Amino acid sequence: MEISVIIPLFNKENCIQRALQSVLAQTYPHFEIIVVDDGSTDQSYERAFEIKDTRIRIIQQSNQGVSSARNRGIREARYKWVAFLDADDEWLPNFLENVTSLINDFPTARVYATAYLVGTGKVMTMVSTSTQFDMGWTGILTDFFAASLISLPFCASSIAVQRDSLVEVGMFPEGVNLTEDSETWVRLALRYSIAYKYLPLVVYHHDAENRYLKLPSLKELYVTQRCKKYILDAPDHFRDSMQDFIARHEIFRAKQLLLNYDYQSAKEALYSCKRSSYFHSSYMKLSRLLSYPHFLRVLLIYGYKKLKYLRAVYEDFLGVSL
Repeated sequence: MEISVIIPLFNKENCIQRALQSVLAQTYPHFEIIVVDDGSTDQSYERAFEIKDTRIRIIQQSNQGVSSARNRGIREARYKWVAFLDADDEWLPNFLENVTSLINDFPTARVYATAYLVGTGKVMTMVSTSTQFDMGWTGILTDFFAASLISLPFCASSIAVQRDSLVEVGMFPEGVNLTEDSETWVRLALRYSIAYKYLPLVVYHHDAENRYLKLPSLKELYVTQRCKKYILDAPDHFRDSMQDFIARHEIFRAKQLLLNYDYQSAKEALYSCKRSSYFHSSYMKLSRLLSYPHFLRVLLIYGYKKLKYLRAVYEDFLGVSL
């Protein structure tokens, strides 16, 4: 079983060698590495080129975004299975070994993933999911949406997919700068089974120098708009969990809108959460904040943003964590 490892690269000169070395150190050796340099303006290409291994191919293209780079890698892949690794993340040595075990144990699935760690500086944190798993649990992730209400059970660097299945769902949406991978996971989850291992085998480096940390568009959060379309055709057993999944993103967007004093748009975002039972408490608390007089909202939010020591008082008073 051979795997194509796709690494999109854009201005990660200080990280790319770490990512490449983490693949080359895998206990499972049957892979190729496709680095797609998406128009880097620093020394990323040169740093990648310094790593000499016949399994590495480096492709250069003009800057078109991470989805375009991933899609280019999919088109260039020689093998049936593709795995993704962002250039500022890294795999633990037995990631591919565990992925191939999942493929062998669950041959009818088309998507295979593991849990991951979030690295911030020297601190590593295990990501929690809304579905409770024992450490090392292995099986079919029966409801991706229910498991994703706290955080996604996997990230773009901890997933492998059958190449043809990615092509069938349209690969990654291009021209989108945030949550672009989430829509692809949604489309895959609606069509195929996901085999999953609750064991952190990937480090997602949240502190990398150019990790995309911009806030989502305050008028529109892309993934929720797309999910609202998919929910109409979703199987009945996914309807409620998809509604909660949408609510999770819309509540986040409502909080950002509040911090930018855009109350009308915040109300519109919260409207999508009314039917969510999982996030009903958050919906009620944010609605209460929106009902306060304008001067009080401005005063509280301004104080929250400017004075760190007021945040605990603010959150305790309102019962809302922003």
